[in-house]
Amino acid sequence: MRIAVVGAGPSGLGCAVELAPDHQVTVIDRLPVAGGETGWQNAHIKKYVSKAHGSGVSFELGAMATRWDGTQLIAVSPLGSQKIDVDYLFFAGGIRPSTSAEIELSGDRPAGVIPATVALHLLESGVALWHDAVVIGEGHWASEIIAAITKQGGKCTSVITGEAGSDSGVTTIENAKNFKVFGTSRVERFECDVAEETLKFTCDAVILAGPARPNRNIEGALIDPASHCTFVQSTTLVDPQARFDFGRNEARMWAKAQGEIR
Repeated sequence: MRIAVVGAGPSGLGCAVELAPDHQVTVIDRLPVAGGETGWQNAHIKKYVSKAHGSGVSFELGAMATRWDGTQLIAVSPLGSQKIDVDYLFFAGGIRPSTSAEIELSGDRPAGVIPATVALHLLESGVALWHDAVVIGEGHWASEIIAAITKQGGKCTSVITGEAGSDSGVTTIENAKNFKVFGTSRVERFECDVAEETLKFTCDAVILAGPARPNRNIEGALIDPASHCTFVQSTTLVDPQARFDFGRNEARMWAKAQGEIR
């Protein structure tokens, strides 16, 4: 069977390695290198890519999959678009932080409301476009952002909807709801409700760090179930090996459901 795996991160590579002995597998990713958010230089990724190549997996890197109709996948690259005939699709497009609308952040719409993934890239490059940030959410994005901001001498306040599982090292507001942001050209103030009290914070950025949601951007493969498609997107696993194993297991369960036993 001809199988396309969209996403060359650990989960997608796990799928590809598991499926390759019995199928013609192609891994497609918009980035020109494998690894996804984990990064192509990661030792785990190098091992997985080597294993995939050794299993006969082919790669179409630097090509963005845009449309799936159940039998054909359209991918666009700097060289143009191509139609790839495929019998089945595994979508391992990773995860993203919830948007303002998804966490019901109301109020103004000034500059300075930033997804965690963008904030991390800026911080890793040594760029900080704020001095006092509110970080909404918990998990690996929030902890990495808080650590990076603190290391650069900035201030931040952690705001979560439940109770803190561990000490973040900064002021943490627990059991918060009804988020609001205010500002004209730039974020100036953030508010949230805790119990019967409205808390107000002066800040110049609001960073959206969760909860994690599947990142889906292919027409025809947006909602589960989709035609001839399996989604491989854990919103909780972070470790590359755990995600690789997750991808392998999802592919293995699909193969068993098809009556394939190895």
